[in-house]
Amino acid sequence: MGVRYNSDSVVCGVSVGAGTGWDGVFIGAVDNIVLRFRNGVSLHFNFEVRPAGDVNGDGMVDDADLLQVLMLFGASCSAYCPYDLNRDGTVDDADLLIVLMHFGTGG
Repeated sequence: MGVRYNSDSVVCGVSVGAGTGWDGVFIGAVDNIVLRFRNGVSLHFNFEVRPAGDVNGDGMVDDADLLQVLMLFGASCSAYCPYDLNRDGTVDDADLLIVLMHFGTGG
């Protein structure tokens, strides 16, 4: 986890590097991270790790996720879009394959 702090803003980033054993599938949940700074400022974060392909956030990759990706197939996403799983800007066959490859995981 990296944190950059100046008088105007706080920028936090979480990065998982090569060799950590993380392969993009469900690994559990991390919650209640607190960053405390010397100036007394505290930042609280709650993170939820979902299975790859879980577009509706229910913790499972199932028919509901598949249907949502199919319904938005071909749509462009200029900002964050939970259906554009590979973040290439379009809901397409690559996103559909991610759902299909992880179908049945989670829960």
